[in-house]
Amino acid sequence: MCLSVLLGFIVTCPVLLRGSHLFPSSQVPLPVNSNLFAVNDVLGPIFPIPYNSSVLESIACSLRLGGMRFPGGTVANYWNITSGRYVRGCNVSSCTTYGPRIDNFPLGTFTLSNFLQGMGKDLTASVPLIDLNCLTLTETEALAQLDWLEICKSRECLIELSNELYLNSGDYVSRFPTATQYLSFIEPVVKEIRARYPMAKISLPASNIPTVLALAKGQKPSGRSGSWLVDLAKRRDLFDGITVHDYSLQDYYFKRLPKEVWPTLMAAFPEGVYQVRNNCS
Repeated sequence: MCLSVLLGFIVTCPVLLRGSHLFPSSQVPLPVNSNLFAVNDVLGPIFPIPYNSSVLESIACSLRLGGMRFPGGTVANYWNITSGRYVRGCNVSSCTTYGPRIDNFPLGTFTLSNFLQGMGKDLTASVPLIDLNCLTLTETEALAQLDWLEICKSRECLIELSNELYLNSGDYVSRFPTATQYLSFIEPVVKEIRARYPMAKISLPASNIPTVLALAKGQKPSGRSGSWLVDLAKRRDLFDGITVHDYSLQDYYFKRLPKEVWPTLMAAFPEGVYQVRNNCS
């Protein structure tokens, strides 16, 4: 309910932005990319509700979503979109907690194709955002995921290649000690995407906002996330954009960034309207 209210508030009441500190009341607000008004879809991996549920379809319509990220974030690193289940042998908490529920449904219930025919079919005005598993699949299995991306032949798609691999998580570090190993693994996947789906845009997991800002200013970011980002920058040929994650909107983001980009930054966080109206000048 909270998520519905917040998203609906931001999407349906843009006039509130006119009176905020973002714009003088006499100016027309800058347009914000509608794809930012989206949600991270974990239906299937966490909430095993079949995508053809009429209730889910009505929710997607009423929220006027700009998009949905399938099949989610962290869970995408352990998910097989070709079977609609967690990968075999997975023993992280997501798999052990939610896997048994999913196994009660027929194989294939939570595949990408079923999502696009069910809840996802109402997102006709948005760009599909699909997060592929490049962590716990072999190269052959990772490439096999591309057979399910037929929707990307006729329209623009956003394709992520795994989630938050720059974090110091045990699985992430053991599989990809540095971004160099990750880039080597995904290179054939990227080439295949380019060849089969030229309209697709590819995004790689990068870091958080402070780390990205530090690198943009010529500073040397620290830690795994910092070195990961530096390595990614060396292979710009492999991606069209980066995925930047932060989980709360801090005042210093506004203080460090020009006002021209505030609308986009604000729209990326549900609490953004409150932050701008109350804490920024």
